[in-house]
Amino acid sequence: MKNRDIFLKDPLGFELLNNGVTKVAEVGNDPEQLKTLRFELETFVCDGEYAKGLERILSAYLNGLSKPEQNAAWVSGFFGSGKSHLVKMLRYLWVDFPFPDQATARSLAHLPDGIRDMFKELSTRGKQHGGLRAAAGTLGAGNMDNVRLAFLQLVFRANGIPESLGAARFLLWLRDRKLLDKVRAELVAKGKDPEKEFRNLYVSTPLGEALVAADATFGSAKNAQEALRTQFPNSTSPTLQETLAILKQVFGNGDKLPCTLIVVDEIQQFIGDKIPRAMDVQEIAEHCCRDLDSRLLFVGTGQSALNATPNLQRLQARFSVKVPLSDTDVENVIRKTVLAKKPEQLGAIAAALESNSGEISRHLQGTKVAATRADEPFYAPDYPLLPVRRRFWERVLRNVDATGTVAQLRTQLKITFDAVREWADRPLGHVVPADFIYDQIATDLLQTGMLQREYHEIIVGQRDNTPAGLLRSRLCALMFLIQQLPRSGAADDGVRATPDMLVDLLVEDLKTDGARLRQEVPQLLAQLVKQGKVMQVGDEFCLQTREGAAWTHDFNGRRSRVLNDEARLATAREEKLREAVNQFLNRTDLQQGTSRQTRRFSVEFSSALPRQATDELVVWVRHGWQEPEKTVLDDARNAGSSSPMLFAWLPREQHEELRQALASALAAQETLDAHG
Repeated sequence: MKNRDIFLKDPLGFELLNNGVTKVAEVGNDPEQLKTLRFELETFVCDGEYAKGLERILSAYLNGLSKPEQNAAWVSGFFGSGKSHLVKMLRYLWVDFPFPDQATARSLAHLPDGIRDMFKELSTRGKQHGGLRAAAGTLGAGNMDNVRLAFLQLVFRANGIPESLGAARFLLWLRDRKLLDKVRAELVAKGKDPEKEFRNLYVSTPLGEALVAADATFGSAKNAQEALRTQFPNSTSPTLQETLAILKQVFGNGDKLPCTLIVVDEIQQFIGDKIPRAMDVQEIAEHCCRDLDSRLLFVGTGQSALNATPNLQRLQARFSVKVPLSDTDVENVIRKTVLAKKPEQLGAIAAALESNSGEISRHLQGTKVAATRADEPFYAPDYPLLPVRRRFWERVLRNVDATGTVAQLRTQLKITFDAVREWADRPLGHVVPADFIYDQIATDLLQTGMLQREYHEIIVGQRDNTPAGLLRSRLCALMFLIQQLPRSGAADDGVRATPDMLVDLLVEDLKTDGARLRQEVPQLLAQLVKQGKVMQVGDEFCLQTREGAAWTHDFNGRRSRVLNDEARLATAREEKLREAVNQFLNRTDLQQGTSRQTRRFSVEFSSALPRQATDELVVWVRHGWQEPEKTVLDDARNAGSSSPMLFAWLPREQHEELRQALASALAAQETLDAHG
C-alpha cells in the first residue's frame, strides 16, 4: 500500500487552490476566484477558536439588534493564523453567497449545528430588516491620508462602484432615480465602456449625451456635464455624516440599513504607529455601530490583541467582541484538510506505526520536542508527519521568521501539502524527514538575510548527484535549521546537531533507515569536517563560517525580530523615556521663594490629569507616541491655571532613529547573553 491510498483526497489529484493564503476581497464573477472561494468554503474547518469566534460574533450581533448600538469584533492572531480566512468565510456565509450552479456558501461549508442555527436566525432577521448585505477588504488599498475616504473606497470596491467619491455619488444618484440601466444601455449602444465613462464623468461627452437621452430635463450634453461638475465634486475629505449617509445609500433601501457586515482586514498594519489613523478608525467604528440603527456589524483584524500596543489600546472600548486564534487552531486545520484520512485505513496506519514504535519513540530523547506517550493519539492524524518533526518545524519557523509573515498556518499548510504530495507514492511506513522544510523556506530566508549565502552555497554545493552527496547536503541543511533554535534559558529546547539527533530527524523509512543512517552519518560528518565545511564542537556539528559573520548573522536576526515586535519596542521606549526624565530631574535643584526651599518632584506618565500632592511639584509628562500635540496643549491650557504643575511634552520627530537604536540595543544585549 502506498501513502496516497490512505488519504481522503488523493494528494496527487488534490489542488491547494489558494496555496494556503486567503485574500479578503470580493470575488465578483471571475471563474477562478469563484472556484477558489468554493474550495475555501468546502475545506473550512469550523471548530476550535474558529467556531467559538463565529459564535461570539453572530451571538453579539443578533443580541445587539434590539439594543441602541452594536459591538464591533476584533479577530487577532499571528500572520498566517487563519484570521483572514475566518473573516472571509464569515463575509460569504453572512449573505449565503450563491454560486452559478445554485449551490450556496452555507450548503458547501461544514458548520456545527449551533452556528448553522445562528445563520438561519440571521436570515430571518434579514427578511425583517431589508435583507443581508456584506463587504470586505483592506484599507491599505484605498486612500492612505483620509481614513473615512479609504473606508468608503473599501465599500465601493466591494459593490463594483468607482472609487472616486464624485463618480461614486453620481452612480448612486443614477441608481436611486432609476436612470442607471438607461445610461449604461445608451453608452453600450455608442460602443463605450460604461465603467470607463463613469470614471471620467467630468470630461466624458458620451456620458453627457447618455444622461440627456435618459433624462431630457438636462437639455444638452454640455449642460449635463456642467451639472455633474457642480453637483458631484470629487472631494477627498468626506465628513463623518457624509460617510454614514453614503453607507446607507450603498447598502440601504431608503433611510434604513439592512443587516450589514463590513470586514476590514489587517487594520493593525494600516494603523501602524500613526496616532491619527488609530483615532479615525476608532471614530468610524464607533459611529457605524451607534448611528446606523444597530444594523451594521464592524469586524476588524490584526496580529496583536488590543492591549498589546498603545495605538491598539484606543480601540478596546469599541471592539468589545474579541476572537483570538492560536497554534491549536492551525494544527486542526491542517489535520482536517491536507492530512484527512480514509476512516477504513486508520487501522493500517496504526499497525504500520505500531510495528515501528521503537524507532519513533527514540527520536530526540532528552529534548523538549521528544516523542512522548501524549503523541500517540496524533500519530495517525499527523501521518506522514511525526509529531516530533511537527514541533521541530514549528520552532524553526518561529525563530527564522523575522517579520512574522511566514510562520504558522500559511506556511505550514503549504509545506505540509507539498510534503504529502512528494511522499504520496512512497510505501506506507515512509515519513517526511525534518530537513524537507529547508528547500521550502530557503529563498525567503535568503531574501530576509536570515540565511547567509555562504551557508546556502555549502548546503547546495554538496549535491553532486550521488546518494552520499545528497545525504551530506541534508545533514548541512539540518545543522543550519538547528542553529536557528534558541540555546539559552527556558527557551532552549535541547536540540543539538549531534550524530544521533541528526539521524532521528533524517529517518524516512521507519523500518530500515535508522540502522543504516546510524552507520553512514558519522562517516559523512567526518568527511564534511575534513573538507572544512563543518566544524565539530564537542559532540555537536555546525556549519563552518567566520566567527564575526556568525555574530553578525545572530545579531541581525535578533534585531529584525525586535524591529517587528512593536509591543516590545513600545515598552522599551517607555522605559528609556522615564529613565531620561528621571535622570534630568534628579540633576535639577529647584528652590522656591526667598527662603530658598527645595521642592521635590513627582513625575506622572499618563493620559489622564494626575492627582495633586500637597508637598510635591507634579511634572506631567506626555509624548508624541501616545498623544497628539494639540490634545496636550489643550489640556495644559485647561489645567495649568488652577494646578501647581509642570507640563513636559516630548515630540517624536526622530521616531525612526529612536526605533532603530532601541532595536539595536536590545538585539546586542540578547546576542551578548546568547554567546556568553
